[in-house]
Amino acid sequence: MVVSNGIIIIDSREQKKEYIKKYFDDIGGIESTITCLQHGIDYMIINGNQCVGVQRKTSDEIFQQMKAIQTDIIPALSELTDSPVLLIEEQFSIGKDGHMYRKQNGFLYEVGLTATSYYNFINSIRLMGCEVVCTRNLDQSIWWMASTFAYIGKEHYPKQKKGHNHTMQAIGALCCINNFGITTSKELLKDYTIKELMAMDEKRLCKLLNVNQYVNFCKVRDAKVGGV
Repeated sequence: MVVSNGIIIIDSREQKKEYIKKYFDDIGGIESTITCLQHGIDYMIINGNQCVGVQRKTSDEIFQQMKAIQTDIIPALSELTDSPVLLIEEQFSIGKDGHMYRKQNGFLYEVGLTATSYYNFINSIRLMGCEVVCTRNLDQSIWWMASTFAYIGKEHYPKQKKGHNHTMQAIGALCCINNFGITTSKELLKDYTIKELMAMDEKRLCKLLNVNQYVNFCKVRDAKVGGV
């Protein structure tokens, strides 16, 4: 790998920062440093005239922090870079029932999420203008960052839009609700605005949504600060 004048910056709050920095050192040709980065960003990959900002999460962290990632972390990341990436280390299984399971001490534990809901979550992040990249473990994530470092040095990495038009933003907002996919969100927004949906009485909502969609929509509509 040819040495360049680029750098990968690792957030000082990263628990495995020393391991990651040593890995980059061992690969060779990549300068890396550890410093405190702003909220929302774990790594800055800078080479040539391009910069990619990365937020890295394990699948367990995704399951636990889904709402915060959608409403806080990704918006903060997108403000810091034109090319935001959510890097997910997927370590789960999908059962025949469509539910997701994680392995711990040789046993499988249900995480309380269906595969459909998980991939709707990923689509909602992409609709927010953030790329989603999936690996299997930390070592694969490090190699992805090293490859991206070399790639953007040749100015081939496509910059993501920091935002979409109002229609796409509205679709993305609805997709953040469990059991709401892109198709459902588009159909609803053909006839109603988000404001109208939020103000709609329960009888009309029941005609538009299935049971799970109705329950999850009401949870979001009735949420208060300090709630779940």
